[in-house]
Amino acid sequence: MEAADLATVEMKPVPIAQDGYEVTTADGVWIKQYVFPLAGMIAPQHAHAWSHTTMLAKGAIYVWRDGVLDRRYDAPCAIYIPAGVKHTFQTIKNDTMVFCIHNALHPEVAAVLEKHELEF
Repeated sequence: MEAADLATVEMKPVPIAQDGYEVTTADGVWIKQYVFPLAGMIAPQHAHAWSHTTMLAKGAIYVWRDGVLDRRYDAPCAIYIPAGVKHTFQTIKNDTMVFCIHNALHPEVAAVLEKHELEF
């Protein structure tokens, strides 16, 4: 599967449960799980006030940073997302699973600076 052209791709919303597993650990790490059931799904993301890591636990994704295609990532791997960078994912395989990992000791652990909306 090739990376989508975000400027021209026809978006079709697919309802998926985004209220997955979420936990703050005793050592101050906040973790949120996302499971994407289908290849080709595009997850518009946003920019956070603090840098964080996205752990790709299963599957494969393309990642865009500030609208520019970064590259393909295959599980398992950690993807560093700097503070202030809008990030978008496109799944390449069915049942892709990612975990967003933030430092819970920062105030407003996953504070959003800017949303990255896609038009449907």
